[in-house]
Amino acid sequence: MFRRLNCLRRTQRFYSLNASNSVFGRESFIQRHIGPNDSDQKQMLKELGYQSLEDLSEAVIPDSVYLPKTPNLKSSVIIDEQSLATLIKSIASKNQKWRSFIGMGYYNCHTPHVIVRNMLENPGWLTPYTPYQEEIGQGRLESLLNFQTLVVDLTCMDVANASLLDEATSASEALTMTFRHNKRKRWFIADNVHPQTLSVVQTRASALGIEVCSGDPKQVNDFKSYSGVLLQYPDTYGNLFDYSDVVHKAHNNEVRFQYQYNNT
Repeated sequence: MFRRLNCLRRTQRFYSLNASNSVFGRESFIQRHIGPNDSDQKQMLKELGYQSLEDLSEAVIPDSVYLPKTPNLKSSVIIDEQSLATLIKSIASKNQKWRSFIGMGYYNCHTPHVIVRNMLENPGWLTPYTPYQEEIGQGRLESLLNFQTLVVDLTCMDVANASLLDEATSASEALTMTFRHNKRKRWFIADNVHPQTLSVVQTRASALGIEVCSGDPKQVNDFKSYSGVLLQYPDTYGNLFDYSDVVHKAHNNEVRFQYQYNNT
């Protein structure tokens, strides 16, 4: 009987240690996320013709950005995600909020509590998993569907389009839409739009062979060679202009006119 009790004690202690290790081990990144194991990695590397992940990295990463040596980090201590989140919050709590004058579309705004609680803090928007897509992508798709449904209900229309991710992307979509409409390979964009908008538009236009002209729209007398005109209101510096004459000139030449504005 005495030996049996000792055996049970040792067994209970063994399981308690394993349970403790499994709980703490699950906080590590590897345990919390889906990914290939060592066997899967070896098989994938074999199919690709590489011996190790290091060989694969050296083959696909350009020399200009590849670090041949491991960076000398200040701390070599490895912490789990929960500890990292706590550390980041403690550092962020030291920030002081000041009035921002950066402009360029970045403004302080108030997010209603109902949106914060039911969307930003709702795990259902952030955690659904889809292969080859980030988790928040599913929440974004659901929010776009809800937005379309709301617009249809309010306007009594049969269909409604969904918003795009950002104004720079929407500007590039406006570029392609107007080009498909009249096939004119010139597009005018005001020089006082946000720099990120101009950059994305130029990148998109270069692949389509479209010439992007930037300048003061009030100085342009004839828009007939352009497929579209894009202005921003207010502009990237916060200025307000009356573009009525510019709009009339564009419409008289059958040019599609686009406005970008902050609707908040």
